[in-house]
Amino acid sequence: MSQGLTQDVDYMELSLDELMGVEISTASKVGTTSNDAPGIVTVVTRAEIRQMGATSLMDVIRTIPGFLAGAALQGGGHRNLMVRGSTSLYSEDVLILKDGMRLNDPITGGAMTYSPDFPIENIKQIEVIRGPGSALYGANAFLGVINIITDAMEEDLVSANFRTGNEDSVYGSVQFQKAFSSGLKMGFFADYAGRTTLGLPHQDQTYLEIGLPGEQFNVEHSGYNTAYKYDYFQAEVKLAYKDLAIAIEVHDKENEQNWGLGVPVEPFTDALGDVFDLNQSKYRNYSGSEQLRITAKYEAALSENWNLNLAFGFSDIENSFIVNFANFRFGDTYSGTGLQSSSILNRGSQMLTGEVGVQWTHSEKHTLVMGLNYQEDKVPRSNSLSTTVEAEPGHPLYNPFITQIVEAGQPYESGEFLGAANRKVSAVFAQYTWKHSEKLNVTAGVRGDDYNDFGSTVNPRLAMILTPHKNLTFKALYGKAFRAPSILETRENFAVIIPNENVEPETVSTYEFQTIWKPTGNIQSALTLYRYEIEDSIRQLPTGNPDNNLEAQTVNAGARTGQGLEFELRYIPNKASDFQINYSYAETEDKLFGVTTPVEGVPTHSLNLSTTIRKGSWLMNATAALRWDWEPQKAATFQPAPGLQGNIWGQLDFQDFSLMNIHGEYNLGKSWRLGFDARNLTDEVMVYPDQHLFTPNGIVMGGRQFLIGLHWKN
Repeated sequence: MSQGLTQDVDYMELSLDELMGVEISTASKVGTTSNDAPGIVTVVTRAEIRQMGATSLMDVIRTIPGFLAGAALQGGGHRNLMVRGSTSLYSEDVLILKDGMRLNDPITGGAMTYSPDFPIENIKQIEVIRGPGSALYGANAFLGVINIITDAMEEDLVSANFRTGNEDSVYGSVQFQKAFSSGLKMGFFADYAGRTTLGLPHQDQTYLEIGLPGEQFNVEHSGYNTAYKYDYFQAEVKLAYKDLAIAIEVHDKENEQNWGLGVPVEPFTDALGDVFDLNQSKYRNYSGSEQLRITAKYEAALSENWNLNLAFGFSDIENSFIVNFANFRFGDTYSGTGLQSSSILNRGSQMLTGEVGVQWTHSEKHTLVMGLNYQEDKVPRSNSLSTTVEAEPGHPLYNPFITQIVEAGQPYESGEFLGAANRKVSAVFAQYTWKHSEKLNVTAGVRGDDYNDFGSTVNPRLAMILTPHKNLTFKALYGKAFRAPSILETRENFAVIIPNENVEPETVSTYEFQTIWKPTGNIQSALTLYRYEIEDSIRQLPTGNPDNNLEAQTVNAGARTGQGLEFELRYIPNKASDFQINYSYAETEDKLFGVTTPVEGVPTHSLNLSTTIRKGSWLMNATAALRWDWEPQKAATFQPAPGLQGNIWGQLDFQDFSLMNIHGEYNLGKSWRLGFDARNLTDEVMVYPDQHLFTPNGIVMGGRQFLIGLHWKN
């Protein structure tokens, strides 16, 4: 890595060549540059994170071509990632690593389920791979890999950062690291983030007809404003001695919001003048989690040609959430307090990982990386509570498949949500890189994973990098990847969802071609074309049970194909300015039961712009994100119980939007820096998709936010 990048204040002093020379390791587990890496890679340095005024990882990921960051209701309001026009409920098709160690949780396989976001103050750089990575990392490295590289305690440091603003926004962090003459290094990092957003607009989706045929009545779901609140705390201690590094971190997060079908806090008066009040908080969905994570890494040179890498990780997650999927007001047909379908889930999980890897290098032409990996996922505990409306036989809302009817709002015990589970995975991988010359570089790799529940899968990769001229590079890439069915998908036994332990992994074959061209010393561009083909898609579909038309099960069904292009351009005319632009086009289709349809709820076009200018002690940055030509979510039928006639949620059309952020900072001296931000400056209404039956209006993301803050560094 360029020495200048160890200090973010030197960022504007670096040339484009130096920035493109940042060392990365995610694409190959061997240090290289993004141009030479056997993958489509974007690197975001600490200085770039700072200059955009990012408050979290998602702020950074939104700037990556092909990525879109939204949210989802199911996990109590977690973040959701869309990659190259494809999306899944828990972002199971993206692998998130921290310093090369897996973060995806054991139950859902998701990247963001229990962590609404990640702090960024102690991040050294973020490496993002667009495309498959299972040949090195196994499950979930399906459409993308994100590796968060934190500080390696390369310098003594004491720093503090504090930002505050409207919507009760508070972001604060402290960091300490020290190197001793004995070779011991130690560091501490703590971060807090909190925000309360009220009054976000909500699209109307007002009526649903429920009842026996010929006896339907309107159930009104009010057009409330969306509220969203989160508190997130993380602390981490690091110790390093010579070749050994140990990290212990804890997370505590709470997230409350009222996305989905719901009611306002105040009493509601329907069209007939009837007044109803459930005394329900505006934050009717809640999610909380506590996490403990321990990692240990040992890296040593065994000889001139051989290096040894050992890694160990353990995580323990306790999660609970309350989700009110539906909560309606009634007209004159039913005078009760309302129909409420709520879930109160508590679950715990543990993940144990270990890896032994060796690297063999023979001159500069031959590099071999190989290793063994073991992972064990445990779900020792889970339970669920539910609520429903009181309804006797003969009542229009009576559902014979709810085994226990209780007073509205009162819980009943429905037993274990998942039951105990223990998944074990053993894997072996190898990757060989042959650098034929300065103009030709070939990488081939393969990994085999063996699961104790569904069996084995083998995933290869092949990359050829051709550099006919020092300013021109071509990459041709092929990779196969897989997404293992999660423990949740195979063992969920809740309400009308029945388990299916015969689900197989879904697989993807991806073909990519990239051209990197540097016409001058201060301009670099890249054009990427891709196509992927997903088979044995994992979906939740109705079972067709004639006695219960709500019954559903996770199965392998259908396929998905995606194709598109990504264009990137960076221009650094001098030491005081930096201009970046990237554009993505995505076209994705699902094929199910012989019918081909566009994938719903994703934009066809995405454009990101960034301008940074520094003058004297001032630095100003402006970023813009445009998303347009969204595929709508089609109308969906909601039928509350067998024999009842349900109406249809109308088609949800997503509005194009342009998000603009401004960040500025002023150096007050050697140690102090004043910063200010205007995020979503034009107060755009940004609606993202989720499960259409549960959130028929989509999810509205944050409004305009103003921040001011101070940063101190010794």
